[in-house]
Amino acid sequence: MTKLRFTLAALMAPLIPVVLLAGAPYLLTNDSPYGNALPIVILFSILVSYMGAYAFGLPTIHYLRKAGKLNFLNVIGAGAIWGAVIFSAFLFGFGLLMDNTIATSLLNIGWIALATGGAFGICVAISFAFISGIPRRSPSTRTSSNT
Repeated sequence: MTKLRFTLAALMAPLIPVVLLAGAPYLLTNDSPYGNALPIVILFSILVSYMGAYAFGLPTIHYLRKAGKLNFLNVIGAGAIWGAVIFSAFLFGFGLLMDNTIATSLLNIGWIALATGGAFGICVAISFAFISGIPRRSPSTRTSSNT
């Protein structure tokens, strides 16, 4: 994993949830469900995605590298967990921003939001792993040919 690939991955991977959140509803329905709020959705999702990636994702990558556990599956697992947490926080914050009391109820965020956030986190993790060149196996788990 070179510094250039790592930097490119850190810059590009957090855009995946933004594209999915803003673009997928339009592609599926040929209409924007956000109406006039689309710029706010895009701006808020960019802020949350990059803050989440830099505050939680990159420190997790650093920890996994130091622990000798940096591999594709561990990155995806961490991405799923952090994605679920960050997306739930995104929905809560967006609900506050839009003054929607139903959306801000922690009980209403529920399993669907956790699953959606986990899926977003997995998408970010996969793109980050591919762009940065994270190996499929950790260096410590490689088997030797002396057996």
